[in-house]
Amino acid sequence: MSAPAPPRTPPPDVAAMRDALAAIIPIRSDHATAPLMESFNWSECMATVPPGRWYLVVFRSVRRRRTDGRRLTRADEAAYQEAMSNSDGLIVYFRGQLDKQRHCVSFCLWTGRDEARRASDMTKHLVAVALADDFYEVFDLERHHLVKHTDGALLLEPAG
Repeated sequence: MSAPAPPRTPPPDVAAMRDALAAIIPIRSDHATAPLMESFNWSECMATVPPGRWYLVVFRSVRRRRTDGRRLTRADEAAYQEAMSNSDGLIVYFRGQLDKQRHCVSFCLWTGRDEARRASDMTKHLVAVALADDFYEVFDLERHHLVKHTDGALLLEPAG
């Protein structure tokens, strides 16, 4: 019989993480298409957060011309509120803005993959997902682990 897998690194207090990451902002104008770790003020926001490992879902897209942005925003906001109301696992949601070429990047940082998966099955998230083909020319989901090492280094690792 093999030994059980080691537990996921326990996250620091979620409320403290939410406070720290409430200040996440883009630091370059091409953040919608540039590497994520180079595009936001991660180091600044994570400076007081203890070492750990979290699950990051990144949504990159190109919005179709002439879409109903209000309808998309309503669906997006409803899914976010549903996740916040029904899960302690969502740490931060960054809702991106379109650049001049209609590119956008948004992301959710979770305490772990299981929490993200549960939220992806929630009703309002499924409604928002069903709109994707109507609203986006292309879109891609990236899944990573955001890792803060004891020396303070922040890295993205593939979530596999």
